[in-house]
Amino acid sequence: MKTLAIIPFRKQSARIPEKIFKKIQGTELCVSVTSKIINSLKSFDDLEVLAAVDDPQTRDLLLKCLKAKNIIMTDPELPSGTDRVYAAALQYAQKNNISYSSLQAVINIQGDMPFLSESALAEFTKDLKNWDASKELILTPYESWPSDLDYKDLGNVKIATSQSDRALYFSRYPIPCSRNFDFKALKLHVGIYAFTPSALENFCKLSASPLEKLEGLEQLRALDAQIPILCKHVVCKADESFRGIDTPSDLEWAENFKTQNPQSKNSTGEISA
Repeated sequence: MKTLAIIPFRKQSARIPEKIFKKIQGTELCVSVTSKIINSLKSFDDLEVLAAVDDPQTRDLLLKCLKAKNIIMTDPELPSGTDRVYAAALQYAQKNNISYSSLQAVINIQGDMPFLSESALAEFTKDLKNWDASKELILTPYESWPSDLDYKDLGNVKIATSQSDRALYFSRYPIPCSRNFDFKALKLHVGIYAFTPSALENFCKLSASPLEKLEGLEQLRALDAQIPILCKHVVCKADESFRGIDTPSDLEWAENFKTQNPQSKNSTGEISA
């Protein structure tokens, strides 16, 4: 059973025009992210890394690191990265004469994390071999709150989980909140989702939920539809980060981020079904 790791790329972006073409420490963002994902997942059998793109310029640029058959053109009018991932998964299945429903998992990896943790992504992907692909399930990672990250920043998405690490709620605001607030209780959501085929298909057929519209977080659509979201705690090495590039200040941070640091940590955590 094959797993697809799909990176959705949209040429236009609201806050940073054509951000996927911006060079981060000398390399285009889309190329840097794709290269790290390929390297992270190269040891997995029956796994294909694909890029879902919406314009020829992105396709041509990604030929630096991906074979042409692994770059899939999708409709520029698709409303979200998740819809783009689903469209690419359907195209891949059709072109390779396999049933979409026979896939083990489809992983949606946000395409703007130039220093993503390769070890954490690999550890996250291992868990997909053991889940029941016939069920509706989503798996997503989170980090313990980094001490240097502003918990009041609405761009940093928080997640509240149960004791068995199931997602209870996602918010742009600090959750959970207590009278004696401690930012160490916060969990930082990471922009990676693994779907079973039926979960991805059904998610993309759903309309945006009221909570999704209020928070601007599409994962709340899945919770509202009672699709289980399992969570996995991951830890970045000291010279890695899951921080995405959303604002000009993120670009400045990325240009100065040190990618070589002798101190490191290992990825940890388990999921609960």
